[in-house]
Amino acid sequence: MMANNRSPLLHVASWSAYASGVVAIGGLLPILTTFAFGVNIPKLNDSAVIVQYVLVLPITLVLYPLARPRAPFLTTVALLGGIIGICAVVVIQLIWLFVAVLNWTTYIILIGTAMLLIGSWAVITGSALRRSVGPLRWSLLMSVLAATYFAYPIWAFWLGRLLLSKTRAVSGPALEGEPA
Repeated sequence: MMANNRSPLLHVASWSAYASGVVAIGGLLPILTTFAFGVNIPKLNDSAVIVQYVLVLPITLVLYPLARPRAPFLTTVALLGGIIGICAVVVIQLIWLFVAVLNWTTYIILIGTAMLLIGSWAVITGSALRRSVGPLRWSLLMSVLAATYFAYPIWAFWLGRLLLSKTRAVSGPALEGEPA
């Protein structure tokens, strides 16, 4: 799969990054209001997480061909782990919200494991992209921020801006030789 600045998937992924960042902020607000003011907004964070991570799926598919030439096996494993983690988060959150068969401990173990897979995907992909020319050289630092969850919106907006850019902000072997 080649990603270039005219790719429909690249366009979808750029707007998905922005949208997931906005949704993540909406999901963080209940956590902040609970700690700051003692006001709990039930289920808003859990609902936002579902939408946020569904929006991350196109991003995984766009970043993979850019990172793969630098670490083929590791980025493939990371991609699979990231997609499994994203799907697991969505399913776990849906069960937590609508079926309510999980106790708190089971929920935390399951969601923690899924988030670890997603965080690992972000950091491994960011590490492979860090040797890129241009703005992606900051991808490892930004991916570590994304893996913390609380700084995820910063990563999402940064990446969305890069992917949406009409210039060759996203460069690398997957893009070499393609006309601007």
